[in-house]
Amino acid sequence: MTGLLALLSCGPKEPPAAVVESRAPLMYFIMVDRFANGDSTNDPPGTDASDPQAWHGGDLAGVLQNVDWLDKMGVTTVWLSPLMKTRYDPFFEWGAFHGYWVEDHGLLDPAYGTEDELRALSAALAERGMSLVLDMVYNHSAMDGALLAEHPDWFHTTGAIEDWNDPVELQNNRVHGLPDLDQDKPEVYAHLLSASWYWTELAHPAGFRIDAVRHMPPGFLARLDQDLGDVWMLAEVYDGDPAQLRSDWDEGGFESVFDFPLHFAMVDVFCKDAPLGRLAATLSMDRIYEDPQALFTFLDNHDRPRIQSACGDNTQQALNVLFSLRGTPTLTWGTEVGIEGAEEPENRSDMRFESHPLRDNIQHLAAFRSASPALARGDSWVSGFDGQTLSVTREAEGQRLTLDITDTTFSIRNGGPDKPTGTTVVQFKLREGDVVAGAGPELGNWDPATRVRSATVPHGTVLEFKHVDMSGESPVWEEGPNRYLWVP
Repeated sequence: MTGLLALLSCGPKEPPAAVVESRAPLMYFIMVDRFANGDSTNDPPGTDASDPQAWHGGDLAGVLQNVDWLDKMGVTTVWLSPLMKTRYDPFFEWGAFHGYWVEDHGLLDPAYGTEDELRALSAALAERGMSLVLDMVYNHSAMDGALLAEHPDWFHTTGAIEDWNDPVELQNNRVHGLPDLDQDKPEVYAHLLSASWYWTELAHPAGFRIDAVRHMPPGFLARLDQDLGDVWMLAEVYDGDPAQLRSDWDEGGFESVFDFPLHFAMVDVFCKDAPLGRLAATLSMDRIYEDPQALFTFLDNHDRPRIQSACGDNTQQALNVLFSLRGTPTLTWGTEVGIEGAEEPENRSDMRFESHPLRDNIQHLAAFRSASPALARGDSWVSGFDGQTLSVTREAEGQRLTLDITDTTFSIRNGGPDKPTGTTVVQFKLREGDVVAGAGPELGNWDPATRVRSATVPHGTVLEFKHVDMSGESPVWEEGPNRYLWVP
């Protein structure tokens, strides 16, 4: 088949996909104010491109003018930061340019452009076989905005989150001081649902990226998911624990989630000299997900250090692995030109449209992935680990490839072992009074109170764990790095 396919595949709840026949899915995140200023007449008051905390004037016109930049790189889905009416003034020393301090959930902010410009962008993406994802902020509003003044009864009255391990505080208290909406109130739900319909009818996005999922009741999100019908949802579950990710994924009813556990593992291994077992064990946790291929993988974002700053010369190795593993790889604006920044606001700097070796290689990786059924959409399993080299085998449509990964080298070879089946019992060598606590349900999800001394695990698993002395009044964890065990 030649030409462009439909914007979305047939059937409900389909993810933004490789809607150009020859492309594997690749998502690209744009913080609109930092991408390109295509129309200076809509710049908000205080715009100053020399101030890292001020607005810089990026807008929908700027995105539209650079769609070909994304298209040529192999991008299939463009995710935009929130376009909702937002605060303009800084809050103490922190800028408001990012769009997450919402004043009106159901109104396009004029600093980003007009409704016609958003429609034009959506149409331009569709013409190239690309899809649009909009960022939705349902958890909170701006600090002292009109919504809080007009409807104070719509918000929880608790203070800021103090215990980030308390699930009640996570859902009911303020995140970084932001007024926390009570989504259980019928009028709040009606407001957020109406706002969602505004965006779907205006831009016809392929889906929504849902901000701050861990801070909202799962029941609210599941209900919203159902009421919005065919709108596909990608959730931000900002947690490095695969068990927590799986729990929030199931409870919220989302189609996809960001793979924060894999993000942290890749950064630890390729940027911080962590043992390769960290990555091997994280990939082995795919056993707890219903569909690991539905995960969206990434190396950095607007809340995390830029991969160029974190990894330096090893950035290319990290990108090679990102584009070869299961899931949909996601890039953040400017990764392709080496944008740096270890923390805010430096990690949210302006886009540069220039030639760069990273961009050339990303184009090559995207094309190579697209040409390979195994890499684009194949099943995936850990097929070997000796402490120095991790092997991951992928297979689809009669093609089987094996990735051999170290912390500094990467290669792909044809073939590989069959996917292992069945389970085996692991007997841990422990002193009297010691138990094992580690990643995965078989090892108690790091809870030593489960008192694991042996475990039944699937063949082809890399276990991550520590020994814990339970002979005293309280657990005593062994010092040093975690242990890793390959179970062939």
